[in-house]
Amino acid sequence: MPMSSVFERRLTEEISKTRTELIKWMFIFRAGQIIVLVAVLSLFFKR
Repeated sequence: MPMSSVFERRLTEEISKTRTELIKWMFIFRAGQIIVLVAVLSLFFKR
């Protein structure tokens, strides 16, 4: 097995793992932003 194919497979695995981590944290961040926005708007419109 050539060294380049081993390297390519490891690189591909690492990129996909990093990508899924990034998507997970983006979702958590956006969900938190929406929760805070809804809370602020509900406080604002209750007055």
